[in-house]
Amino acid sequence: MKLKKPCNLLSVTTRMTGKMTNMTAISSSMRNNPNCAKLRNIKGSICQKCYSNTALSYREKVNNCYIRNGNLLSTSIIPKEQLPFINATFARFETHGDLINTTHLQNFMNICKKNPQCFFVLWSKQYKILLDYFQNNKPPKNFRLVVSSLMINKQINIKRFEELNLDCKVFTVYDKTYITDNSIEINCGGKSCLDCQLCYNKGNKVKEVKELLK
Repeated sequence: MKLKKPCNLLSVTTRMTGKMTNMTAISSSMRNNPNCAKLRNIKGSICQKCYSNTALSYREKVNNCYIRNGNLLSTSIIPKEQLPFINATFARFETHGDLINTTHLQNFMNICKKNPQCFFVLWSKQYKILLDYFQNNKPPKNFRLVVSSLMINKQINIKRFEELNLDCKVFTVYDKTYITDNSIEINCGGKSCLDCQLCYNKGNKVKEVKELLK
C-alpha cells in the first residue's frame, strides 16, 4: 500500500490493495481509537473479527500514518486551505478506523464541501456520533453514509438515519451457517470495490449490502 502525502496535513491513500485496489481513501487507525476498543469487547460483534487489527499490526508505517490522521481529524477543525483536494470520482472515509468524535465527522464533512467533484462514502458503527451530528447539520449532497451493523448476522435498522434525510445504506456481515439457514443473498462480492461500486454508485437503489464473513 502506497501513501500519497500532499502538501496539506492529512495523508490521502491513493493506491490500496485487496478489494480496495485503485480506490482513494482517508482513514484513521482503529488501533488507538477508544470507540473501536469498546466494540471489540462485545461478544458476537464483527469488531471481534477485525481485519484491520491484524493488517495494521505488521504495517507499522501505515498504522502510524493513520494514527496521525486520526489525531489531526479529531482534535481540531482543520482550516479549509489545509484540507486535501481529492482527484477522484469517489472516495472512502475510513478503511481501517472509525469516527473518534464529532470534530472528526465535521472535518470529513468539510472535505466533502471542498471537493464537490468527488462523491464520498463513510462506513461507521458510531451511531450516536452520527445521529447527534446530523440532527443539527445537513449532509452535503456528495456524501453517503454506510451504517455498519455491529453484530454478525443482525442487520441494524437504518430508519433513524433515513429520517435525518441522509443518503444511506446498511452493511451487514453474515456467517455461512446463517446464510444457509435463512437463505440470505450475498450481494457484496468482496473482490473489487472499483468494479462493483454497489456502495458508491449514486444511481442504484440497493439499501442492504450483505457480505460473507471471512
